[in-house]
Amino acid sequence: MDLESTLFDPEKEEQGVWQPFGEDGELLVARMFSDKWNAVYRRLARPHGRRLQRDPDVQRRVMEEAMAECVLLGWKNLRVGGKEIKYTKDAARDLLQRFPALKTAVLDIAQDDAVFRAETEEEHLGN
Repeated sequence: MDLESTLFDPEKEEQGVWQPFGEDGELLVARMFSDKWNAVYRRLARPHGRRLQRDPDVQRRVMEEAMAECVLLGWKNLRVGGKEIKYTKDAARDLLQRFPALKTAVLDIAQDDAVFRAETEEEHLGN
């Protein structure tokens, strides 16, 4: 196995990758567990101390906040009740909290290592 095939593209990790969502939607999703994710999650978790370990609601809120800040970076054609929603971090946080299917889709994409892999030289040259 060529270990270069396991490397992540830093630009994809941080700036995200557009992925299809639903019939005509797209989500711009960055990689979870990247250096940026880890820093943001630690910063958001710190004020909660041991409560974070004991309280599932606190865990959920911290994760959703971190996802809104550095994982779900944008979308196209996302609607609620037929009304198109403009992307903002606040809107991302709200939708992640309200719509489990969106949160699950973002989590699935953000944890799919293949989405964020760097191209090998051979792939780049089309061989």
